[in-house]
Amino acid sequence: MLYFRPEDIGTADCTARFDALDGETRCGTCTLLIHDGVADLTALNAQDPEIGEGLFRAALNYAANKGVYMAVCSAPDAAAVTARMRFEDKDGVLTNDIPTLLMGYCGC
Repeated sequence: MLYFRPEDIGTADCTARFDALDGETRCGTCTLLIHDGVADLTALNAQDPEIGEGLFRAALNYAANKGVYMAVCSAPDAAAVTARMRFEDKDGVLTNDIPTLLMGYCGC
């Protein structure tokens, strides 16, 4: 069973890091930066899109619990994950509100 472990970082470049753990094995990681009232998913390294999606959902839930409503994804090479979620391309920036991003999808 996967566990998504948050770690508060609190630097100018990273608010928190999230690790996907299967027992003691790390299967992926992502970083989140909260700035100007927006949650920015800045980096992703995951074994597969499903784990990446879980990491993004954990990070977005964390941000929502901090009172953040909007999110963007600036992580390079995250297209396989952002395609699984409800990100919208607005002027070259992948964005949406966190409640919409946390909604499920039918996979159609």
